[in-house]
Amino acid sequence: MSNVIENIKKIKEAFESKKISLLGNIHTVSYSHIGECLALHFSGDVPMAMKPGEIVIVHPKARHAGWVGIGNIALNTFIHGSAGIEKVPLCDEAIEMLKEIYRLYTNEEFKGSFYRQNNINKMTFGSTLKAIA
Repeated sequence: MSNVIENIKKIKEAFESKKISLLGNIHTVSYSHIGECLALHFSGDVPMAMKPGEIVIVHPKARHAGWVGIGNIALNTFIHGSAGIEKVPLCDEAIEMLKEIYRLYTNEEFKGSFYRQNNINKMTFGSTLKAIA
């Protein structure tokens, strides 16, 4: 679980330093230990535009529709979700960091909820996130 915390901290730092690009309408977020990556679930078509040091959301072309991952070039991590990928529970500290990331991104307090589905911990955003240019 320490890797979860460390990587969420790095994602938080990326938000704070503005070295992050998020595209699409994000509605849930979860964490996978495979690839040590935060996974955001979204709807909408996203161009493949990755730059070194940025975190971008990539639209899946096939497999389990609706699942998508963050490709963190700086950390060399990427995951493209599928129905068979095992997820790990988010500890309280990780959840608090995700709420802080949401606040940094939207300038609003998190108003969604956390829930479990197929043994996956998900955070449902209370509002749709807007893309950062």
